[in-house]
Amino acid sequence: MMAACRVVLVSTIGVLGACDRFGAGPCYHEFRDPIIRIQSATDSSSGRAILRLAVTNVSVGGQPIAPAFVAEQQPSSRITLLTDTLWCDLACGFGTMEGVWRFDLSASGYRSKTIQLSARYAEFDGGCPSFNSGSTLLRVQLRSLGVN
Repeated sequence: MMAACRVVLVSTIGVLGACDRFGAGPCYHEFRDPIIRIQSATDSSSGRAILRLAVTNVSVGGQPIAPAFVAEQQPSSRITLLTDTLWCDLACGFGTMEGVWRFDLSASGYRSKTIQLSARYAEFDGGCPSFNSGSTLLRVQLRSLGVN
């Protein structure tokens, strides 16, 4: 009986190990893009480009998310963390969790703006390996502190 169990176990391990040889590959999930991509920020009066934004007070589904957690999630792009602020050098991208995101955006000389959006990936492939791709795109306008 014990010998039969060993044969079944060795056979199973052999079959599973052969997946790579027959094109099945390992089974893992990949995020090919960040869930949110801030494509541009402009001055609401002049249309002038704003090149750097501060991202603060981030939450997903009403739950606060630590800035360090957002900064570390891959595949983020052009995001840096300084103390409790995420700095976005446009165009930037961050996050992988689908749901309702809420965060504040600000820039030097501009009023802060609260953003709330339902972030979803455009594509999900549930194969093996599986992946998500296609960011939720965001373009923002900020008002200058000098404008009432």
